[in-house]
Amino acid sequence: MWATRHTALSFGYRGHFVGSGVDIGAGGGYLFAALQILGFAVGGYCIYVHLAGLPYCKDCGLYFKDKGKQTRYFGDTDTVAASTEGFLVKVREERFQESIQTHAATGSDKPTGPSMFNSSIELKRCKGCEKHFMKFGVMRWVNKEWKEIADFNYSAYLMERVEIIKSLNP
Repeated sequence: MWATRHTALSFGYRGHFVGSGVDIGAGGGYLFAALQILGFAVGGYCIYVHLAGLPYCKDCGLYFKDKGKQTRYFGDTDTVAASTEGFLVKVREERFQESIQTHAATGSDKPTGPSMFNSSIELKRCKGCEKHFMKFGVMRWVNKEWKEIADFNYSAYLMERVEIIKSLNP
């Protein structure tokens, strides 16, 4: 209680303090303590939100680690729609490695010309049980940035071991 009421702040640069500490009084001490508590709470909440959004293996209690990413670029709506449909057909049949190969065989692995769309597959795996997490998404180039098209998102936890293929094109 005494320390809060008699808080003093010192200002400096690289360990060299300028003058002596400035006593900020009882009101300033409580305000300073409240700011520290609020900062700790906001920081803790931000970390919680970040970790809650990461894929997590409920069996092992481990977060999934990145395994790889495959991104394909397309110039028009028809080609990205055909690629997405080819991917989703294989996924519905639970042929996950073939879905990754189908995706790799379409579009371009680098943005060339007027690439208006991209689709990507992200793979993660649990180091404990080898369970995999696959996430698929489609994005459109709008106003100089990629915007996600939520209608084409897909994610699944897989017990099958799958690998990323960068490209089937030479």
